[in-house]
Amino acid sequence: MDDNSEKIERLIRSCNSFRHYVMINHRTDQLKPGEMGVIKCLLHNTNEAVTELMPSQISGLMGLQQPTITPVLRSLEDKGYVKRRHSTVDRRIVYISLTPQAFEAMKQQHSKTYRLFEGLVEHLGQEDSEMLANLLERTAAYLQERKSNDSQGE
Repeated sequence: MDDNSEKIERLIRSCNSFRHYVMINHRTDQLKPGEMGVIKCLLHNTNEAVTELMPSQISGLMGLQQPTITPVLRSLEDKGYVKRRHSTVDRRIVYISLTPQAFEAMKQQHSKTYRLFEGLVEHLGQEDSEMLANLLERTAAYLQERKSNDSQGE
């Protein structure tokens, strides 16, 4: 392997290891990762003016097919994390909103994540934490740019 190949392999291993640990940290006893993703999608795409989304909007925002999202929404509803409301104009139209239980679960998850990264800052120190944040921001910008370029080439 040349010098770049070794660096590339190291980056792949490091990213996979980090992703694996963060995914394990984000697990809860009550919610599967896909369910957590739907809750986060609703949380980040609703506000005081728009309090609910249609399943098709959720699947579109998540880049998934609607049949993939349907059982997840059913499970979240059964667990009390989302409410389903039918349109008064057309009963076929369904709106999904978060319940107070979902907001509490996300608050607890945010607190857990905050503590994880608080420990990381203590472990790395201020200077290395700043450097890591800068590198991650640059990496995210590069990946977003690649995604935009890839979608334009289609």
